[in-house]
Amino acid sequence: MAYRPFEAVPSLTPLPSYRDMERRDIHRYPVSRVFNVNCFQYPAPGTDWTPQVKGAGLAQNLASKKVWLPLPFLKRGDEIVKYNLVGDIAQTTGATLDCKLVRVNKADPITTTDVTGGGIAQQSGDGNFDVTATLSANEAAATDKMYVLEIQGTTQGSDVIIVSGAEITIVRR
Repeated sequence: MAYRPFEAVPSLTPLPSYRDMERRDIHRYPVSRVFNVNCFQYPAPGTDWTPQVKGAGLAQNLASKKVWLPLPFLKRGDEIVKYNLVGDIAQTTGATLDCKLVRVNKADPITTTDVTGGGIAQQSGDGNFDVTATLSANEAAATDKMYVLEIQGTTQGSDVIIVSGAEITIVRR
């Protein structure tokens, strides 16, 4: 079949622009979104990680202390693609910082599972950091599953760690 110039070819028709879509069509096309999160859950405020204007802070001489960063914005069907952890390490002797994406599963008792590819490379140098973890495969949010970033820090001497928050990239369908 021959087509005349400027005639739309059905297989080559581009997706409609956002403005051209009707309200009912908006949810048909996947959209990549980035969410910033910084609402930490502290295990023992004032003793381990402490809330600060800059984020979550870990003071001097504390070993293997954890803080959690929940991802409450997820909807069923969202796919987590990657995240960036942002903060600063003031190191003089040996501060380290680890982070991983954890799935909290509804069970009896409730269980947790580390998401494959959801860990960052350990941070230990002096200065600010903006480190990315790209998942091995997109993690789809589902019923009865919650997600958190589990952050673990160790400080020595006069080391201080501050985690400002994270930027989470998802695909929303």
